[in-house]
Amino acid sequence: MSEAPANDDEVVPLFYREVTARETAWGRVSVVHDTVQRAHILVNNHTWHGWQFLDPQRLDEPTSYYTEGSPAWALVATAPPRARIAVAGLGAGVMASLAAPGHTMVFYELDDAVIELARDPQWFSFLTRSRGHCEVRRGDVLERLADPTEGLFDLVAVDAFFGHAVSDEVLDARAFALFLERTTTHGVVAFHITSTAAGLDHRPWLASLADGLPCAWCDHTSARLDHDPDLAIDERFDLSMPVESRWMAVSRSADALAPLVTRHGWTRW
Repeated sequence: MSEAPANDDEVVPLFYREVTARETAWGRVSVVHDTVQRAHILVNNHTWHGWQFLDPQRLDEPTSYYTEGSPAWALVATAPPRARIAVAGLGAGVMASLAAPGHTMVFYELDDAVIELARDPQWFSFLTRSRGHCEVRRGDVLERLADPTEGLFDLVAVDAFFGHAVSDEVLDARAFALFLERTTTHGVVAFHITSTAAGLDHRPWLASLADGLPCAWCDHTSARLDHDPDLAIDERFDLSMPVESRWMAVSRSADALAPLVTRHGWTRW
């Protein structure tokens, strides 16, 4: 996830206005109004977890790591027409903007405050405006998916971060096996493994857990958005800046990954 300044002593620009906040067991969760880009940003401590533009014509625009052409966009675009999609991690609910009619997207989220803010249309409306059917289930994704009644999914998107780093809990062997167990025969498990830590590469570890199963990965940098070139804005606070992301996918079926490789520029591992 995008990272804001590291401590409270650093100056937040005047065009950033906190409009609501909650204190939780995982720290402070707030919504910030960016008055330059006219957007709401979900912030957990000092990390951004998605944003939504407020102009009516941009409400459904996927942002951050989920823009059109991104790995997340490709994963949902290549899912079956009536796919069941599990998403570990909710954030502002941006991924809901990718769901197509006929899709069921189930989000798993630990933090009640994140769920409350993402569901409230005065702050974010991705969930309520989604073209697919979206559900939010509170709790640890591993505990919830261990219950067979959760059913099988065509795509399990592991988008769980602790701060700006991928949560270790979703990268261990037990979690990997559970995610795979919860997919259909031709299902895909995809891990969002973008990291701001220099040199940190989760791909070899995930490939070792896959133990010979087909894998593919993709790096992507979004285009810079329209902006006023006369405004001197710190890049850390500039929503128009390009966003880099990396995902890795695994499946029991090589055919399931083929559309990602042939149509969307993914690379087989």
